[in-house]
Amino acid sequence: MTAPISAELLRLRTIRSPRYVALGVLAVIALLAALPLVDSSGDAAPRADDLADALRSLALMGVLVAAAFTASSVGAKLKRGATAVTYLGAPRRPCVAAARALAYSLAA
Repeated sequence: MTAPISAELLRLRTIRSPRYVALGVLAVIALLAALPLVDSSGDAAPRADDLADALRSLALMGVLVAAAFTASSVGAKLKRGATAVTYLGAPRRPCVAAARALAYSLAA
C-alpha cells in the first residue's frame, strides 16, 4: 500500500498546479479574513462572534476548494488515460483508490 501512496505523492510534487492552487486559496482566505478588520462602516471593532463565524466560513471554503481541485485533477487523469496506466501497474483498484484519497487528503 505504501508504493501507490508514494507514487501519488510523487505525482502531486512533480506537477505545478497543486502549488498554485494552494497559494491562490491561501491568498483568497487571507484577503477574506482581513476584510472584517478593515471594514470602514464605523469605529467599533468587530465582535469575537463575528470573527469566529468568518473564520469558520473561510475554513469551509478552503475544504470546498480542495475538494473541487481533487475532483478536477482526478477527472483530468481519467480523461488523459493516466488512470488506466496506474491500474496496469497496480491492478487492485480499491488499493489504488485508497492511495489516491489518502494522498490528496494529505496534500489538502
